[in-house]
Amino acid sequence: MLKNIHVVFQLSKTKLFEVNLFRYGNRPPRINSWCLVFEKNKKDFSMGGQCQEEVLISRYKTARDFYEKWKPYHLGGLSLTDEQYVEIKSDLNSLYEKYNYRYYENFYKNGFSFEELVELSDLEVKKRIRR
Repeated sequence: MLKNIHVVFQLSKTKLFEVNLFRYGNRPPRINSWCLVFEKNKKDFSMGGQCQEEVLISRYKTARDFYEKWKPYHLGGLSLTDEQYVEIKSDLNSLYEKYNYRYYENFYKNGFSFEELVELSDLEVKKRIRR
């Protein structure tokens, strides 16, 4: 059985990237993603939602590559197969390695709380490894 996954990645101290991979009943799996940008005081967001093109700049190449690869399926554009669902889960591994994150599996609530997002954004950002 395919599990629903909701994960949020810390790109920087003010930028987050969320991915929601899910299935309703017997329907094909779906993927949604969005970005959030905090105001400097972190009391609200200055930008959020479908702003991946603006937020996922070259500095966040791993997240950008993931978004670009799965963009045609984003928001139910094209239907995912079960095999693609497994491939997405594998592709998420590169994001897990690169960024701090919070993860829910088989979630039953409406996303992460604002406090959880602030807490994640306050972590020390993972250092980039130059190759």
